[in-house]
Amino acid sequence: MLRTILPGLLVSALALSAYGQRPVSLGNRAPDLKVKQKGADGKEELKWSIEQNLHGRIGVLFFWRTNSVESIQLHKELSQLAKDYGGKGVVFSNFVAESEQRVKEATDREGLEPLGVYQFYEIGVLRWQLWCGVMQTPGVAILDPWGDVVWRGHPDQGLREKLNDMLAKRLPPAGDDHWLSRQFRKAEKLQSEGEIGKAYTEAQLLSRVALEGAEHQSKATGFMEKMEGEADKWLKQAVEAQRRGELEKAAHIVAQIAVRLKETDIGRRAENEIGAMSADRTIKEHIRTARKNAEGELELEKAARYEDAELYDKALAIFKIVSTDEKYSDTPAAKFAKDRIKTIQEDPGIRAAVAKVRAARQAERWFDIAQRAQDAKLYTLARSYYERIVKEHPDSPSATDAKDRLKDLPPESTDAGQKDAAVAKSAP
Repeated sequence: MLRTILPGLLVSALALSAYGQRPVSLGNRAPDLKVKQKGADGKEELKWSIEQNLHGRIGVLFFWRTNSVESIQLHKELSQLAKDYGGKGVVFSNFVAESEQRVKEATDREGLEPLGVYQFYEIGVLRWQLWCGVMQTPGVAILDPWGDVVWRGHPDQGLREKLNDMLAKRLPPAGDDHWLSRQFRKAEKLQSEGEIGKAYTEAQLLSRVALEGAEHQSKATGFMEKMEGEADKWLKQAVEAQRRGELEKAAHIVAQIAVRLKETDIGRRAENEIGAMSADRTIKEHIRTARKNAEGELELEKAARYEDAELYDKALAIFKIVSTDEKYSDTPAAKFAKDRIKTIQEDPGIRAAVAKVRAARQAERWFDIAQRAQDAKLYTLARSYYERIVKEHPDSPSATDAKDRLKDLPPESTDAGQKDAAVAKSAP
């Protein structure tokens, strides 16, 4: 089903705190575009975000113009590409810095099929394009399943090859039936253990990762509704536990529901119950600690997913926050995070994996700079970066590409960018 993000929403979402933000380097997280809309009650609701709608998927962001013949042709080619990769967890999105009406007129006139699921319009798109580092139109940015910008450029400069390479290395969760099935079993297991809140969280993740209309998504949504009903019963158990003096149990239940189901009616009822329970000073501190721990657990679960993908740098960043931030202090979550940091830092295999990932990402960033320099005919600058990749990161995937690019460069005497050679020596 085609989802259109209304233009007014996009403008308000992009006129945000990140205004003036510099383009992200390759391998770094893209700014999390959030689109909000007022609900029937007048309160703003999150309708779309990278974290919510592209997590676990490979995102292909296509920036184009309706008055560009090249853009129109590429739109047709990418529409076919979207079909080719649709079942593999790759999601294409349209970004056009023009009015929705103008885009509709162009697509009708040119007979263009909808490209992907999400469509974005209006002038705010330009900021998003620049943040992703896409300096040309038409142009594309690719986000990995974790929201990092991993490729950008003209679609004809290796888009299909990059997607094939990413899919060959590891299927994104959205395209991995084994991961999707395992995720549902994980939710069922947590339910059987009486952890209704955690079961809901895992099903919610599955519903966001699974592709629209897929069986896994509908199963997850149905399971979430079931868990809301179970949470209602669980909340009653919390009230009974408090009456019996089982304060830690009562605190655990209300905190789990309030934190993990906070966007639901039962989550709001849990908040009200926390307010009522807190009138009793003997349970108030238990609830405070239980809530801090539940929030810490959510972060630890994110870190665990990074570890599963061997993204230890990202996992460590989360563990360090949970182990040191006051908001998680004196909780089992904080202790677990501290222990996990020690384990990761002392494991030689993990240290080697971290070093390999860091080297590959640095090589990718240098390759991006070199490629842009080559396109601008700054051949000395391009050559400097290609040679640097080959010398300092010979085992990285980018090294092979750099060697090929070096063969294609013209003689140095034809270089219009000699003056830029010094820049390469001081670049990070």
